[in-house]
Amino acid sequence: MATMNNTLSAPILRDTHLCSPAAGANVSGGSGSSSVLTRALHAARARKMYQQKQLAGIAVSNSKKTSGIKGKKVVQEKIYTRCTPAILSDLFSDIGDQQKELVRQMGFDGLLSMRLTKLNKQFGAWILCKLDPSSGNLFAGSKHEICLTCEDVSLLLGIPCGRKQILPAIKNEVKDVKAYMCEIFEKDSFDGITIATIQRILEKKFTRTMTVHEQIVFKTAFIIFVVTKFLAPQSVNNHISIRYMKALVDVENIHKYNWAEFVLHEIKDAAAALQDKIRHRKSIGYINGCIILPELFYLHHLDFGTDTPGHENISRIGVYNDSMIAEFIDRDVILKNRKPFPAYGKMKLRNRHVEKCNLGHPTGATEAAHVNRSFDT
Repeated sequence: MATMNNTLSAPILRDTHLCSPAAGANVSGGSGSSSVLTRALHAARARKMYQQKQLAGIAVSNSKKTSGIKGKKVVQEKIYTRCTPAILSDLFSDIGDQQKELVRQMGFDGLLSMRLTKLNKQFGAWILCKLDPSSGNLFAGSKHEICLTCEDVSLLLGIPCGRKQILPAIKNEVKDVKAYMCEIFEKDSFDGITIATIQRILEKKFTRTMTVHEQIVFKTAFIIFVVTKFLAPQSVNNHISIRYMKALVDVENIHKYNWAEFVLHEIKDAAAALQDKIRHRKSIGYINGCIILPELFYLHHLDFGTDTPGHENISRIGVYNDSMIAEFIDRDVILKNRKPFPAYGKMKLRNRHVEKCNLGHPTGATEAAHVNRSFDT
């Protein structure tokens, strides 16, 4: 007899007690035993049909795993990122006034307004597939192309867009840069500088005025932390890269460097890597860079009518919260059950000639235009 799934409740069948012969019944043959077995068989078949219907209902309701085609399952691939806004939001909510002032001096005070703690990685992956790795523009080549510039990145994230380019240390400079970092953090080797060490420095409380050295240590640690955990994370967890650390040797002039350009280059590289994986049908795995950047840039250009966020003289990242982002993403989805990730682009784009990514100078009403979805994956 078929065994019932413990998670499913079958309808009560009045004759299910006939699945086993009653005491004294003739089990060796005859019409009595035949009728008992027939009823038992019917009961088993009824339970099996009920279970199949229940399983079918569960499969249809599970939109994350099934497609709109009846009976065809679509298992969406796992997507990972080391970009963790929650860690920054928690940190910023607890640092002291002295530290906040140091962040302002460096030009990263826009990040202090961030309230986001969650990421929609599938939404971010979809947008990266629309981003041209060469120009950094969304929907490149279409009439709805949106230009993403360093100035946009600066306004979106609230980070410096200075004139000094961030250059990686050349081979004969690497040793000196690492030695400088070891001196700052009082470590015997560069490997001793970990994210845990950096985080402890940032979380330290001061009841007195910080010394000049303590200020330098904090500024250096802050940049390493936000780059590693948010602005330009890489696939290796908590990997501290030296590719930008030459600028940290000049920590008092951090605000003069073009950090927006650095972040933009990282996300363009991430877009190129993702598109190459999809083109060659490889596993997506980890997505590098600040995946939330293209998400904010795209959402900023959508027309949500009266729900469209207002323009304040703060970084755009401070305008949004988790529930707002989730609602906007849900309103923009076209097909949830799509592989390797859902398809978006339902909402209209605001006219790029009218609506600029200029937070300090809003231009008023906007004209809506349909998103070009000809490159949906």
